[in-house]
Amino acid sequence: MKTKQEQQQNKPEMTPETQLWVSVIIVALHDSRMDFMWFEKQDDQFQMVCNMANLDPEWVFNLYRDVLHKDDIDPTEILKRFFMFKF
Repeated sequence: MKTKQEQQQNKPEMTPETQLWVSVIIVALHDSRMDFMWFEKQDDQFQMVCNMANLDPEWVFNLYRDVLHKDDIDPTEILKRFFMFKF
């Protein structure tokens, strides 16, 4: 089992640029009921934004599917899930 310090060393740096792209994805998740095609198509733009946010596109898509099936989308909860996963 890895120590907390070892786990922190394996996590990517949270640069301002990374924060920006994570925010783009969080806003898109929040708005996903109206603009679901961005997630569904998983086109080059979707792939680029996920890469710029240093997030696995498949993980982001699965998060989108989870959010889609909830009645109440809470952006704060989405943000917590991002930080638990990556940062």
